[in-house]
Amino acid sequence: MRILLADSNALMREGLKAVLTSLGEDVQIIEAKGIDGAAEAVERPGDFAIALVDPTDEQADRFDRLRALGERLAPTPLVVIAPEEDRREAVHALQNGASGYLPKSLPVDVLLSALRLVLAGGVYAPPKLLLGTVTGSLGVRRVEVNGPTGSGGALTERQRDVLAYLAQGKSNKEIAAELQLSESTVKVHVNHILKALKVKNRSQAALIANGLEI
Repeated sequence: MRILLADSNALMREGLKAVLTSLGEDVQIIEAKGIDGAAEAVERPGDFAIALVDPTDEQADRFDRLRALGERLAPTPLVVIAPEEDRREAVHALQNGASGYLPKSLPVDVLLSALRLVLAGGVYAPPKLLLGTVTGSLGVRRVEVNGPTGSGGALTERQRDVLAYLAQGKSNKEIAAELQLSESTVKVHVNHILKALKVKNRSQAALIANGLEI
């Protein structure tokens, strides 16, 4: 498994490398400095299993460049690693295509679990940074979309259930297990949800489901 690790701090890269090797026996880590260095390391789509980038030392347009990096990396998931918890930064990262926002202060076991979730197709940010305000019958956050929405139309009850779990950052496999559906069926529902909400990815759908602006 090839991992792209971009951080301007060499000492921090060394610390993260030691943690990332726990993701598997075949982990190969490619290092870079910042967003531009990460973009240069990408030769073709699918080069990496996952990419971790710390954009905090970058210029004011870092989120535009982060989005461009995500598009260059696709379908590789992009995760922002940040020096501290910042709700505004977390929302901006997810708005611009990141599949995760991981403060470096996270315990090692939580960080590894979050990375495994993203590798499985989920989305992760510290729950306290993305608190929603709408709760549904499932006991999890959910958004009500009853009228015509976007090009995909209204969401069905089952699609709202899928969105509720998507808002928690769960992968398709986890959602399928929760709702006793096949992964292929969940994938169809997720695709319809993205069209209905007029968003490009599940990160943005999760923001809407958690009551946050995008």
